[in-house]
Amino acid sequence: MMEWTQSPDQSSAAIARTPWWINPSRLVLFFVLPIYLLCGLLGQQTLFLQGVKDYITLGIICIGGLSLLCFAVGAWGGSRLPANGVGLQRIPAFLLDQVIVGFGGITIAAYLVFFAPILWNMELLAEFLRGSSSIRFRYIFNQLPGITSFVGLGNLCVALYAARMIFYTKRIPIGIHVLIIFMLLCVFLRAFLNSERLALIEVLFALAIPFVSFRHKSSVFRWLAPFIGLIFLFLMFSVFEYFRSWQFYKDRGDYGLAAYMIYRFLAYFTTSINNGAGMMEFFAPLGYPALSGAWFYKFPLWSQLGIKLPTGAPIEFFLEQYANPEFNNPGGMFVLLVDFGMFFGCLGMIVCGVIAGNLFKRFRRATLLGVILFPSWLAGVSDLFRVLYWSETRVFPIVAGSLVAVFWIRASLGKLRRSKGSLPDVSGAETSVARAHF
Repeated sequence: MMEWTQSPDQSSAAIARTPWWINPSRLVLFFVLPIYLLCGLLGQQTLFLQGVKDYITLGIICIGGLSLLCFAVGAWGGSRLPANGVGLQRIPAFLLDQVIVGFGGITIAAYLVFFAPILWNMELLAEFLRGSSSIRFRYIFNQLPGITSFVGLGNLCVALYAARMIFYTKRIPIGIHVLIIFMLLCVFLRAFLNSERLALIEVLFALAIPFVSFRHKSSVFRWLAPFIGLIFLFLMFSVFEYFRSWQFYKDRGDYGLAAYMIYRFLAYFTTSINNGAGMMEFFAPLGYPALSGAWFYKFPLWSQLGIKLPTGAPIEFFLEQYANPEFNNPGGMFVLLVDFGMFFGCLGMIVCGVIAGNLFKRFRRATLLGVILFPSWLAGVSDLFRVLYWSETRVFPIVAGSLVAVFWIRASLGKLRRSKGSLPDVSGAETSVARAHF
């Protein structure tokens, strides 16, 4: 079961003993930063094979490293700030079930809209599986801002589902099991057919992080999980790329499948760093949130109000003129630096780290917000090589949904308090979680 230790500053609070890599500051210092340095210093051959000009210099590598260090410092500080919130031991299981069903229904409806084109024409899917390189589902699926964006709520459903399995002894309704299985199938199809590997990584984090933190005891596997996960990521990447790009490139080079997959995998890291380095050279500082505010420019409300905003992102221009549009990630450690310059960019990375560190503390204390939001946030920390995850449009529904869930459960607990005179303590009857700080 869970490993808990008493909080040094709150005698009544219990804190989970999570593995080192679930701490955002340690994950950056001992996993993200070393891989970043290796790719930056040794990735020239990969860039050459991809036909990309090398913009990476020793100075740029140091600047990106400084950005990551700022994030790590912020995460360390955020984990020492107050982290109050509703503890799971105060929430009856039926309230979590209601949130899972509500968000799950919205998620499935959004997926039905998203997959509608192939549901009406299954021959497209059959042709893709036969190895056709002409099928590009990215341009076929319905991607409607404000509608299909709600697929992101599935991450919250999966995190709550994991919490129900770990913390609560009350039986989960069979309908919820079916809902989650169907949702996971939709995520896999979205990742496979639409080349959204990050969607699969997000949901795996939401499902696995609570179990690794609260259920499994210390072990070699638990300690080495990030490196094992990197191997799994490569295998998943290879399967997806076999259908996505290998069918096109296999007759255009003298390399075998294994060599192609290795260089292609490394290219996603090195070209991300290289793109960020190039934009630092040509654009920095832009002086406005061109890259970090992409979610704001794409917010569907503006089109409904007839307000036209610039796309803001110069990365498309950079890729067309100076790099390879096929590798379009900007490098998460450079995004804020390109937008705001060194000082304010590093300050922004500290702020991102503070939020990550505080969510980590809330997660360790088994508060509702921490349990449902932190796994997705940690997925963003692990992907700092490629993108600044929290500036992506996909994150807005996750954050907004988390806040709605917390608000709704707080309101429901208030109604229970008013109707019964006091809140039931479900820590013994319904849940096995140790008393959390709230």
